Amino acid sequence: MRSIDFSSSYRTLGCLKVFSGAYAYRFHEFADPCVDSPIIYMATITEIAQKFEKANIQVRKGASPSGVEAFENKAGVELPEDYRSFIINVGNGGRPPCRLLSLDNWDYSYWIKNPEESFAGEPCLLSPKCREHGENWLEHLGIAEAGDLWDQNKWDPMFGTIAIAEIGCGLSFSMVITGEYRSRIFSWGDHAEIPPVFYPELSFSEWMGNLLNKKLNGRPVHFLDGRLK
Repeated sequence: MRSIDFSSSYRTLGCLKVFSGAYAYRFHEFADPCVDSPIIYMATITEIAQKFEKANIQVRKGASPSGVEAFENKAGVELPEDYRSFIINVGNGGRPPCRLLSLDNWDYSYWIKNPEESFAGEPCLLSPKCREHGENWLEHLGIAEAGDLWDQNKWDPMFGTIAIAEIGCGLSFSMVITGEYRSRIFSWGDHAEIPPVFYPELSFSEWMGNLLNKKLNGRPVHFLDGRLK
């Protein structure tokens, strides 16, 4: 079986070490200001670019279309169109304190060693229902001997997803790019037993549009601006 003990395992990036399941759930919700957002705002990439400039959020140079296409060819799947447009036309990753990830860091949320781009094109088994199963969520993904496969570097629950932003303390925001929940954003990564948390927005542009509106209204969005309060 997998060598780590799911009951006490954690990841850390030099800040909190999260052992308590109850605490980890609270940290997940704290990590994303959109988790309880009742209003979904549909934003275009042009509007998002304008709001990034207005909010003075610094991002890196956009990715080249050929570079994005090269990744898609290796993955065997196209990126959602709005995200593809964002990383080409707005920015491919953030500059501190913005912690958006570049496409080169697509595997930030994977726990296996040396992930291949083709893993991002595998069927994604994650869904919003994962959270209903609590610490047993991995058992409900339908993968026989998932622990052994994970330990042997042959499988990862993040198959079919790419990381898009670092939250901190091992957590990241990721996006589903295959299957029924394609384009949905979720957070995961600090503790193997804690299931991914999906957010209500149905696409990257909706999710980012809501976050930018909150920042422009004076509310902190800490992975974009470094503010906690």
